Amino acid sequence: MTTTNVSPSIMAGSHKALNFALFYAEDAYSTKKKVMGRQSAGKALMKGVARGWPDADLHGFGSGEQSARGMATQMSQDGFRGKIVWHKQQDGHTLSSVGALYYPAPPAKNLAFMRNTRNPAGYSIFGVTHTLSSAGAMDQVADLVMAPFQPWDGMICTSQAALTVVTRLQDGLKAWMREHLGASKFNNIVQPVIPLGVNMAQFHRTQADIKLARLALRLSDDEVVFLNAGRLSFHAKANPVTFYRALEQVARTTDQKLVCLDAGIYPNEGIREGFEQARRVLAPSVRFLWVDGADEA
Repeated sequence: MTTTNVSPSIMAGSHKALNFALFYAEDAYSTKKKVMGRQSAGKALMKGVARGWPDADLHGFGSGEQSARGMATQMSQDGFRGKIVWHKQQDGHTLSSVGALYYPAPPAKNLAFMRNTRNPAGYSIFGVTHTLSSAGAMDQVADLVMAPFQPWDGMICTSQAALTVVTRLQDGLKAWMREHLGASKFNNIVQPVIPLGVNMAQFHRTQADIKLARLALRLSDDEVVFLNAGRLSFHAKANPVTFYRALEQVARTTDQKLVCLDAGIYPNEGIREGFEQARRVLAPSVRFLWVDGADEA
């Protein structure tokens, strides 16, 4: 696999070139430094691209040579054997020969401004929703109805609930702009609902796999295991109180031995202690196991 910088003329002559570019920043596609939803989704996306187009000319876009090398290394590890065609961020006009730029978050204003200085219709910028609960994220998705975005830009909403939140935020901003500034024209970017993909092959298990896993976790044959997988943070993610209480209720009404497998990462020791205390108080009849969410095996 090779990495090359391109001009539009070179891109036009590539019969294997894909008609989109990926904005690459390691934090959006790697779980090396932290395991969170958006990094996990980005990592899976890169694996899917490598599997879907293993020999293609894949266009990358980013801030420097370090990002280009990072993308090439990651794609190679995922089995990609083609060529990374790298576009420097300061030369964004070269994307006009590609057609679309994927950004691993809601589309960024600076990218749209950069494109519009050359040719607003040169290519589309599309992104994806991840967290929608922070003030910054809410402002970012609301601003998509304003300049510098265009009707041919887009944002993938990963669920109907996400689309509902996005639409209400955008409608609220439109109403404010009409009332206070007399605004009458807004951009309506494309916002399809496309759930995050799942690599089914990665989750395939044989009976032998299950037996080995239970052996590694020291689970007896008569224990029934419930899995709680995700970021272990009771204030920023799923609070386990309802789940633990339900497990305790089942444990008290059945002869089955219950085990709860908490698989994830604690942000800090204080939260770890909070989970441990919750288990003792809310589900004393259940045996708990913890496995590190950063350990893929």
